[in-house]
Amino acid sequence: MGQLNEKSTFESGFSEQIVEIAAITGASGVGAGRAGDDVMWTASIDLIARKDLSAGEAAAVEDIRLKWKVSDKEWEHSKHLLNSYSIVKLQVRQAEGSMMLVDVLDSAYRDDELEEILREAMRPVYYMDDTLGRFELDKRIKVFEKEALWEKKKCKLFFDFHKDERKMEAAIHTAHILFKD
Repeated sequence: MGQLNEKSTFESGFSEQIVEIAAITGASGVGAGRAGDDVMWTASIDLIARKDLSAGEAAAVEDIRLKWKVSDKEWEHSKHLLNSYSIVKLQVRQAEGSMMLVDVLDSAYRDDELEEILREAMRPVYYMDDTLGRFELDKRIKVFEKEALWEKKKCKLFFDFHKDERKMEAAIHTAHILFKD
């Protein structure tokens, strides 16, 4: 499939309506990948909160993926188009669960409501375990981690962040068993 067809197919998955939003970018920054026989990159960045500027809505805190198609040459520029943990003003087209980037209107946008959400998002998140101690969340990959000693050697313990805390407790329980043995 050529670049034009590939881009057209990609864009057909989004609403035709262009919406102006203010948004907060996530911790991981811009990434990209190619699937199968694609000749273009699908660049993307997570958004952790957004507000529709034309509707005058309050900010919605939700994880949503912002995506756009780029050639090899365009990818070099796109890597630095948006930074992690920043407030931006964008033109987008929407779809279920994602948005397509049309244009970056302001990469250093000011919005009091979003700035408060950003401050909260940047605070460290910890998981405390009475036996193993304090784990810190790496928000880029949504994994809790900590250094530990095992057999007198430094190691790192990791477990996935889950909204269902029982799944995290199960991972910690497994670590307890491993350290006992």
